[in-house]
Amino acid sequence: MSEIINWTLLKNHGDERLEFEHFCFHVASCMFEDYGKMEYFYNTPGSEFYIELKKPLTFGGKTYNQGDVLGWQAKYWRGTKDDSNSPLDADHKKELRKGFDVSMSYRPNLKLWIVCTPGSFVQKEWDKLIADLRTINCSCDFTSWHREIFEDFYLKAPSLFNGIFKYYFGEKFIDLKQLCDISRITLEGLKRKYDVDLHTASDFENSLLSIVDDNIANNKIKDFISRLKKHADNDRKKPIFNTEGWGYSKLSYNPQNEMFSHFGTKR
Repeated sequence: MSEIINWTLLKNHGDERLEFEHFCFHVASCMFEDYGKMEYFYNTPGSEFYIELKKPLTFGGKTYNQGDVLGWQAKYWRGTKDDSNSPLDADHKKELRKGFDVSMSYRPNLKLWIVCTPGSFVQKEWDKLIADLRTINCSCDFTSWHREIFEDFYLKAPSLFNGIFKYYFGEKFIDLKQLCDISRITLEGLKRKYDVDLHTASDFENSLLSIVDDNIANNKIKDFISRLKKHADNDRKKPIFNTEGWGYSKLSYNPQNEMFSHFGTKR
């Protein structure tokens, strides 16, 4: 799979740690804003942000009820050697334990705690962390969001997340809807100046539409195939050599090297 997320691009917006936190918030808000009010303040105790559900939510195979709280902890921990792996040593576990402890004190009805990192944890270390956190609260669920999870969210619902991913990770997230939006805004501006009904599409516009518009692209391919087939059918009706033409009787075929000779001399 081609790379969708490049964490180094976060620095284009400012502090990478803070921008990672913002990115996590926007993704979570996009997914869960219809289920309650997202709370995101400066120096929120324990977690970066929370949501208290106003209606039931089924997520990760489990249903959470009205009044339950979900919390997110964002840690911009990047691996020193492998960027796909975020570290989780004793110090990191201690920091997360402290964050969860404070989160439970601040929001006692916390039912799902989501830890967001750039890379994934080693499974064995994550299991140790979960076992430790459950000594604080055994009724809370835990899950890990990292690059592969974020990319999975995007690939399953690109239209939902396109704006977020484009903002943080670049121009490659341009889809047909965005092109249509740009065209609509451009046309609205032109309507105020010119009679756009008289507009004649340029070669560039037509070539662009043949790429981004499925119907135009499909029709163009079908037309090309049809013309190619017609050309091939016409070729079948005509012999490669005119047997009645001058010089044909002088040609001979050598089956050993599958070549024609002219006047007995091999080409």
